[in-house]
Amino acid sequence: MTQRVNAERLRAFCKDTFIAAGLNPDAAGIAADALVTTDLRGVDSHGVAHLPRYLNGLLNGSLKRQPDIRILSETASTALLDGDRGLGFVVSFRAMQLAIQKAKTAGSGWVVVRGGTHYGAAGYWASLALEHNLIGFSLCTSASRIAPTFGAKGMVGTNPIAIAVPAGVEPPFMLDMATCVVPMGRLEIHAREKKPLPEGWVIDSQGRPITDPELAFKLTHSAEAMLLPLGGVGEVHSGYKGYGLGVAVEILCNLLGGYAGAVVQEPGRESECGQFFGALSVEAFRPLGEFQAALDTRLREYKATPTLAGAERVLVAGQKEAESTAQRLRNGIPLNETVIEQLKEAGRKLGVEFPA
Repeated sequence: MTQRVNAERLRAFCKDTFIAAGLNPDAAGIAADALVTTDLRGVDSHGVAHLPRYLNGLLNGSLKRQPDIRILSETASTALLDGDRGLGFVVSFRAMQLAIQKAKTAGSGWVVVRGGTHYGAAGYWASLALEHNLIGFSLCTSASRIAPTFGAKGMVGTNPIAIAVPAGVEPPFMLDMATCVVPMGRLEIHAREKKPLPEGWVIDSQGRPITDPELAFKLTHSAEAMLLPLGGVGEVHSGYKGYGLGVAVEILCNLLGGYAGAVVQEPGRESECGQFFGALSVEAFRPLGEFQAALDTRLREYKATPTLAGAERVLVAGQKEAESTAQRLRNGIPLNETVIEQLKEAGRKLGVEFPA
């Protein structure tokens, strides 16, 4: 069962709960917008369902309410930022705005964050560059739950990659992907909906598939099971490519920022992680309008591709999210009854009423 909730009322609820948990109004607004915008786009695995998690982090002290976010080193086009274990949304907003500012003056801006924490959907941060007609990039590491190709232990995070490109008339090209078959949030959704997992998502240390979503979620957290990289097991479907992408994200986010390697999971507390943000000026290469017109044409060509038998249409990255946003702005965001009860309970603890 689901209930549709108006996006603006949901955003106000999230902001008020963040304020009640100790954030200042500006920081609370940033965090609330990131969560609700993600749900509007249909990325339910990274939206308001995780609000209680972030509130708990603020209340138990594993997330700092007033972090000392500071620049550790800087050039005209790069910066290393210390997030000081602040709420990932607040730190990421600062980092992406700095990358955008540098791109406007230097043609590109690249910011690595250390001392960051979980920041929700990678695509949200890349998309902030679109408002400035820049190409946006966002990468993040996470706890080691992905098995390397032929490995029997989780060694790599889900490590998402997002790229946002401004089009003209067409919706922006918006790639937002984990480097594994599915992110952890998809396991949560299947568990809430009591739907079995397809084989090829999660395996145990013997390589046997796990299809029980609750068991899979539990065992991956305890390192007794592993998500698979893009492509799955072995070389037949090129699983080494997803594995390689995950390692590349770790290099850019963790090693470049000064971490020794993998993110260490802290039970019951928010873990630190590394992040990488970028903004690139189109006009450093060619006129913006000319580029956008060319991208519009190419996106239409992709969508006009003849379909295989039984297929409805060919999509491009970002199209479904744009369609979902329009539909959910009109009709409200559908929330699972379990999620609604969790949000209501979080609100009650902080004296904030959930919107009817």
